[in-house]
Amino acid sequence: MPKKFLIIDDEKDMTELTSAVLSLSGYSCEIFNDPVQGLARLGRGGIDGLVVDLMMPQMTGQALIEELRRQPSLAALPVFVLSAKNLTADERKRLLALGVHFIPKPFSTRRLSELVRQHVPS
Repeated sequence: MPKKFLIIDDEKDMTELTSAVLSLSGYSCEIFNDPVQGLARLGRGGIDGLVVDLMMPQMTGQALIEELRRQPSLAALPVFVLSAKNLTADERKRLLALGVHFIPKPFSTRRLSELVRQHVPS
């Protein structure tokens, strides 16, 4: 059975593109365009990795990641951030401290595939 990724981004085109890239690499994907619903889905388990945007309405990606890191069952979940946000040095440090892999948008599909395969072998 393929490893499963959850993709959370408020931009539908981005979730579909990311899902297509991961599917071509042999992963199964679930898409959420609402971060609150995505976080609720994470809580039900069965997810091997997360791809999330930082800038979303209702809940930022940073807040979502901090919340999942507080949950023991999700604390070690591999997280990949795809974002167009220009991060400050402090923001980069916070993401690194949370064990997050950052990929700037527009993103290289090859870079995403390589990082995912490295941290979540299919």
